[in-house]
Order: sequence, then structure tokens, then C-alpha cells
Amino acid sequence: MITIEQNPAGFMGSNMDHYFTLSSTNTALPNFKYVVDVWFNPYETTAEKIGRIKVRPNTYGKGIINVRDIIRNYITANPRSENQYYYLTGGSWIKNLNPNPNGNISFATGFTESNVHNATSPYQTLHHTGSYRILVGEEYTSGSTTILNIPTEYWVPTDAQNLSQSLDTAVGPPYAGTPNRINWSGMNSWNFGTGYGVFTSGYTYLHTTFAGAYVASGTSVNDSGNYVAASAPSNNDIFYVWSNDLGCGFEFIWNCDGCETTGWNYVDTYSPTPNQSVHRQVI
Repeated sequence: MITIEQNPAGFMGSNMDHYFTLSSTNTALPNFKYVVDVWFNPYETTAEKIGRIKVRPNTYGKGIINVRDIIRNYITANPRSENQYYYLTGGSWIKNLNPNPNGNISFATGFTESNVHNATSPYQTLHHTGSYRILVGEEYTSGSTTILNIPTEYWVPTDAQNLSQSLDTAVGPPYAGTPNRINWSGMNSWNFGTGYGVFTSGYTYLHTTFAGAYVASGTSVNDSGNYVAASAPSNNDIFYVWSNDLGCGFEFIWNCDGCETTGWNYVDTYSPTPNQSVHRQVI
């Protein structure tokens, strides 16, 4: 049995160290190695396996890996902006009334980054945010045979699945901040393609502080649901909701620095952490 004992925070810079500590009950097997597959943007249609790492256990039986050098090659600055900007000509600052997709911003007043031009030809896709997932397995020999056991499902929902989320404002909570209600549906409609069928298992949700302290949780066999905090969330509180069968779901954050709203803000597709996989966001 493999266990991921230590992993990076859920949202980190791509230039920071992304260390994982692994353990297994099989380290005494001949030529044992931990094997780690790294998937970039695992919940997108462009999901890609970007690396495989093999490492032998140390004297304590642990495997320690750092995936920083792999993931940072897939994150780059994206200075394209939908906002108006200024440029210098003839000693004077001139206001350009058009969006700037080319990244040549001389004076960044009111400048905000945008992915709007990533999908517009001929602009190159620049991932200034993204996510990655590791799948952890093991390799060893039995006689003259090399045996590899590693998960292969990186959980990419197909277009056929119906999972969705939305945010709105419920009347009644005695605190400020909008939107204050998280809605979700389609939790019983996951389908990864041919041969998998439809699951009917419901959902689980978890509300924590940014530091990980428990606030609230719940579970249901229903296909849809919603959540309104009983008392005012603290800034940067985190909310997760996911399908019970497959773990895929959504992540939200309350009123963070740089958030678009004073209430709940959608962050990303999320998966809880089974023993042999971890999903993390990077910038």
C-alpha cells in the first residue's frame, strides 16, 4: 500500500519547491522504486502527462520527490490584457483605447492579466495559471520480470458529464459578502467514456479556513445541492464539493486578495486526495 505522507499546499507558485514524501509497505521487494506520473491540467481536454519520475526509497523507506522543475516549464507569464493601456511616444504618454493582446505594455496603469487571447488565433497559449496531478505507483522485480503498478485514471471528465456549479445570493444570512450561496448539480452523472456508465452516488462538501481548520461539512446521495454558511466566513476560507464515486468536484474561496467578489469565488476543478494521487494548482 502506498501513502502520500507529505505534499505541497493546494495553491503555490511554480518556482517554489513542490516536495512529496511517499511511503509503501512493499519497499522490501527486489529493486523497489516509487514511480510518479505528473499530469498537467488533468481536468481539461488538453490534459497531458508531462513527466515520469522514478526514485528509490531512502534508508527510512521513504521516497522524496520535487516536481518543481517539471511543472514550471509549463507555466509562463501572460501579460495580455483586455484593459486599455498607455504607451510612450514623442515624450508623451498616449492612451490606447484597444485591448492589448501582444504583451507590449510600456505603462501598466489599470493593467490586469487576462487569458482572453489564448483562444484567439494566432496568439500562442500562455498558461500563467494551471493545475497538475500526480499519480503514484511502484516498480519492482519478480525473478526476471519487472512489475509496474501505477494508477492510470487521472480523472478527466468528458463532455458527456453534467457536473456544473453556480453562485448566487441567498436572502437571510446575517453577514455581508456576495455571492453567498454555492450551487452544484450533476453529481450523479459522471461518465468517463465507453465502458464506464453512469454513477449515482451523490456528493460530499467541506468548508475549512485557509489554514485547514474545520468549519462545516456534509454528504448526500442527491444529484444536486447548495451551501450557505451559517455564520460569516473568514477571508480566504475554502469550500470543496465533490462526487462521492470519483472525487471530482469544485473549489471556491471567500473574499481573497484579488478576488472578483466579496463573497464566494470559483477557483478550479478539484479532487480530494486518495492514497495514490494529489491535485494542486500553480501560478
